[in-house]
Parts: sequence; structure tokens; C-alpha cells
Amino acid sequence: MFQELIEKRAKKKILNKLLEFLQYDGVAFFQMCIDEYGDINCVWNEHGIPHSVHFREGMQIRNWMRSQKYFTRRQTGEHYYDDSYIYFLKLALQQCNQGVKKNANQARRKT
Repeated sequence: MFQELIEKRAKKKILNKLLEFLQYDGVAFFQMCIDEYGDINCVWNEHGIPHSVHFREGMQIRNWMRSQKYFTRRQTGEHYYDDSYIYFLKLALQQCNQGVKKNANQARRKT
């Protein structure tokens, strides 16, 4: 549903801006969630207290999405952010990982 709402050029800009927003630490955190727990939307126990990524770090991503001009409430509605932030986050992480692989391959060719 939400993939169709945003044109390809806008989607690429959104992913680049999302990676800018996350910076290295954010990308590393969400990649750790995937590596250790198998998904971005995970919950673990932190000193006896549940740590829910959806309510903590996920809320930061959703608030960031609300601030972007590409997402209008008239077009999307409030539930859009809950339903789509993982989709955009996974695409951004894939884009980031592809860039890392591309740079590694270029470095191998130079040596």
C-alpha cells in the first residue's frame, strides 16, 4: 500500500535522508537488531525491563517521518507511520549495505 503512494525519486530521497538521520550509530543499532534477533521490531530484556524497539527507537523513526514533506497526513493517515517505518528502514539498511559492498569491491580491485 505505502510503496505505491511515494514515487521512486521521492523514495530514493527519503532513504538517503533516513540514512543521514540515522548516522553510523543508528544504522549499526538496527543492523544489530537484525543480526541478533532476526528482525528490526524486536523486544529483549534489559536488566529485567523489556526493551521494545517499536516503542523506543521506532518512535524516533516515525516522528522523523512525520517531519518529512514526502509524507502528508491527508495522503497517508496516522497509521501509515506504524505500518511503514520498518519497510523504509529495511530499504535504507539494504541501500547502506549495498554501498558498503560496492566500496569493498572497488577497494579490492585497486589492490
